[in-house]
Amino acid sequence: MILVFLLISVFPIAIFGTINYINTEKQIINDTLSKLEAISEIQENRVENIIDQNYERLSSLTSRLQLRIALNDHNVNGTQQSQELMNNILLAAKSGISSFKDIHILNPKGDIVASTDKEQIGTNHALQDFFVKGKQQNDISIFFKDNNQNLRQFLTGPLLLEGKFLGVVSIVSDAENLLSQFANYEGLGETGESIMAKRTPEGDALYLTPLRFDKNAALQTMLPKDRTNSPTLQALSKNEGTFDNLVDYRGQSVLAATRYIESMDWGLLTKIDKAEAFAPLDNVRNFMILSGITLGTLIVIASLYLGRSIAKPIAKLRDAAREISKGNFEAETIEKADDDTSDTDEIKETASSFEAMRKYILLTNRNLEKLVQSKTKELQEANQQLEVANRQLETRDKMQKEFINIAAHELRTPTQAILGYAEISQSQDLGISKDEALSKIVKNAERLQRLTDDILDVARIESQTLRLDNEEFDLRDMAASILDDYRDRIQNGKNVDLVLLNADKPTFVVADKGRIYRVISNLVGNALKFTKSGTVSISIEVKNDDNKKEFIVSVKDTGTGIDGDIMP
Repeated sequence: MILVFLLISVFPIAIFGTINYINTEKQIINDTLSKLEAISEIQENRVENIIDQNYERLSSLTSRLQLRIALNDHNVNGTQQSQELMNNILLAAKSGISSFKDIHILNPKGDIVASTDKEQIGTNHALQDFFVKGKQQNDISIFFKDNNQNLRQFLTGPLLLEGKFLGVVSIVSDAENLLSQFANYEGLGETGESIMAKRTPEGDALYLTPLRFDKNAALQTMLPKDRTNSPTLQALSKNEGTFDNLVDYRGQSVLAATRYIESMDWGLLTKIDKAEAFAPLDNVRNFMILSGITLGTLIVIASLYLGRSIAKPIAKLRDAAREISKGNFEAETIEKADDDTSDTDEIKETASSFEAMRKYILLTNRNLEKLVQSKTKELQEANQQLEVANRQLETRDKMQKEFINIAAHELRTPTQAILGYAEISQSQDLGISKDEALSKIVKNAERLQRLTDDILDVARIESQTLRLDNEEFDLRDMAASILDDYRDRIQNGKNVDLVLLNADKPTFVVADKGRIYRVISNLVGNALKFTKSGTVSISIEVKNDDNKKEFIVSVKDTGTGIDGDIMP
């Protein structure tokens, strides 16, 4: 009877606990996979941005006209002058980008004819992958380790002049911008990590990045192609999504989210061990087992008490019945059996114990629900923070791309002018005086310097280290100088007058001359950009207010103006 009573009491509780356990497990899986998927999407966007950046850096070198002309001259005439010119161009490019370790120029035979590492000049690399791929098209897919076991990357592409193949440029770059993305384990606990791999010619997976539990895995550790239950092989097989039944390179069961970068045939994944993800669930399970054991023990004790409570009054009634059967009808014996109520009190106490147990189980379940809700809320808040960080990162990446495009366009104009006048000054038939050509070079070099200062100012503003250099100067002379500069740069086909108004008196001010110059110059440049004919004027107005002078510089033009649809 005690066993039956125990089963009847425990069975509903066991059913309830099992359902609660299954629902909690599903919730943890869904929340964890959502988090891994969000991290994978962020990593994919960052990797694609790095790929685009590397292609842009490579194209900026392969498109240099002076470099291609010098290589063509060296291929035809083998002059030392053309080789020195190429070396200087490569050294300037290397100094401008810190991630560039070495840059080589190879002729069509695969011989290095110019390099930032002069010891490499004359060596042949015709059979090397970077030369073979570089002859065909721009390529950034080749990784290798140098003598110090540092991960390096080849950026390689062809040099062409009017459709003629001249050779290959090969840039040896570090992969720090890529590695830093995968060395950050924030939000991934003790076992989580993001990994990137590529496919070998045999179909196996070769890791491109160090692993959290194998720092030397890059370009050394491979995963056989028959390990199809691995998230790495799933990513390389273009199976993008989330998985809760895969095994990682260590043989551990994991939850994972995968991405496939089609342009490079790379697989990207973010994963975490199931054991770590389900740690809160194990606590819930252990608590429920302990509660069940405790409850079973209490039920057994209560059942024994109940059995005694029932047996004792029956035994007393039996003894009384025996006395009556012997003919002893004294009411005293029967009264003792009837009046002894201690057993009834024990039954009541047992009922109270069951009621207390019911309340205890109810309280325990409620606390368990609150714990699950609290953990779920924390996961939701973490996901929201991750989404906000992702949007901020996308906005910042977009702003940086726009700034780089604008800066590249603005830098190209004075650079082309300097190169053009430099080539004219080297020519026998100048068409203009050498002094005039040098003057043009100086003006465009100064403009290039101002643009460079603008770019540095943006960096200083972001790092909050911008400092103003105040000095006294004449606004009128500055405005006149700006207009003289732009008169020389007005394109053919434009009929624009540049006029300085209200300039009959000196207007001395104390301010950052260089930055004021750049602001007014940029305004005049924008005005000229949208004015094909008419007038662009600069006016200077002085206002006196409470012993202070206020200088108002206005730039006006008769051009088309800004489209009303894009006005803020």
